Order: sequence, then structure tokens, then C-alpha cells
Amino acid sequence: MPGLVHEDYRQYVKEPVRTILLGDFNMQIPAFNYPYKDSAVNQKRQATFDGWLIPTAGISRHFSDHIAMSTELRVSSLSYISAYDIDDTQLSDHNGVVINVAHRPD
Repeated sequence: MPGLVHEDYRQYVKEPVRTILLGDFNMQIPAFNYPYKDSAVNQKRQATFDGWLIPTAGISRHFSDHIAMSTELRVSSLSYISAYDIDDTQLSDHNGVVINVAHRPD
């Protein structure tokens, strides 16, 4: 995991920026089997996303695709799309995530 910390980009902007990061994080959040809770990878993940919302955290131990959002945003709904279709054909090696996001009222 690269050394991305949200303060790195915020030094270049004057106003708060609504930010959404999403992708294959290749880790369970919260940590269970990978990464292990006491591992350097998990400690780096915790430090990097301290203060962020991670609405996909805790959905499933098998979930490794996540969404991280700045606290200026809120989730209005969240669901997932199965990696398998109704005929049990594998569509992807990961489940998909569907999220509706709104600006948090002041």
C-alpha cells in the first residue's frame, strides 16, 4: 500500500474537498485474516484512513473492495452486487459495491 495520507493532497487546496477513494484495497476492514490486526500493513491502513468514513468496512470478511470517503459526505444507501449471476456463473473475482452519497448537511 503506498504511503498515501489525506493530508498530502489537502496541503494544496484552500477549502475542504469532498473526496471518495474506491478500489480493490486487497484487505479486510476491519482486519481479520489479512491483514492481521497487529501487522504493519494494517497499522499503515489505520493511519492513512484515520478520520475517513469507510462504509464498506465490516460488510463481510470476504470483502476486499472498499470505499473511503471524507467526512463532508454521508451514505444514503449501500448495497452490493454478487460476483455470481443467477446461474452461478462467476462474473468477477470480487463482489461489486453500489453506493449513493450525499453532502452532509451543515
